[in-house]
Amino acid sequence: MNDLLHKNRMRIGRNISRLRKAAKMTQQDLADELNDRMGTSYKVSAISAWEKGNNSINSDYMPYFADIFDVPLSKLYSQSFYDFEKPEDGELIECILYDLNDVERLALRDFVAFLLFRRGSSHRPNHDDPKVD
Repeated sequence: MNDLLHKNRMRIGRNISRLRKAAKMTQQDLADELNDRMGTSYKVSAISAWEKGNNSINSDYMPYFADIFDVPLSKLYSQSFYDFEKPEDGELIECILYDLNDVERLALRDFVAFLLFRRGSSHRPNHDDPKVD
């Protein structure tokens, strides 16, 4: 599968999952709301597959999601992790694993090592790894 399409599906799915959780909705609640608004019969399994990025969401449905969550469409497509108010630790880890490239992950690792070093932790930056400019 095209890597860009897969990443896009994953991003949209994570955004929908985050917005659903922020709205304190279950996957069943979201399926029911979509079905009521669209006259469809989606089940929890469809919501789960969308959120995991396993299935694509018809772009015609995106305005319904935006309306349900009361957000602009851009929030559903957003790449920025920081578009959400207060990220959970798991979301931060997910962002690091899936949204950052190898060079960005190395830079982040070095920055975290620097912060720990500055605080007096015994963890030191590993200078054997390739440098990030």
